[in-house]
Amino acid sequence: MNYPKTIEQKIGFDEIRKLLKGHCISKLGVERVDRMTFMTQPAYIREALQQVKDMQLLLDTEDQLPGEDFFDFRPQLRKLRVENVFLEEQELWELKRALVTMHSWIETIQAQRQDEEEPAAESLYPA
Repeated sequence: MNYPKTIEQKIGFDEIRKLLKGHCISKLGVERVDRMTFMTQPAYIREALQQVKDMQLLLDTEDQLPGEDFFDFRPQLRKLRVENVFLEEQELWELKRALVTMHSWIETIQAQRQDEEEPAAESLYPA
């Protein structure tokens, strides 16, 4: 079914989008919210809901996860494509902190998967 272009305003999704942007801790989050669209496919909706459920569980159960060092370092990485161009000390430090944060999240999720006793057991964070 084709929905009108104003469907998001009619159902108030534009207000939800504003609220979500207010909770983003980095430019990457804001860009992700901007890319969100009105979903009509049940499979995509189920997957998105499962991802939200997984994230809520992860945030509720894991105390040691860092949540502040999410930097958008794409400009610095683009800069490195140019030969003989190097990162400034602050840029390198932010990149390191972001990588350590991502590594910590990945380790936490992977450790949970390895702790499962049965290979066929369902993951705590399937999505």
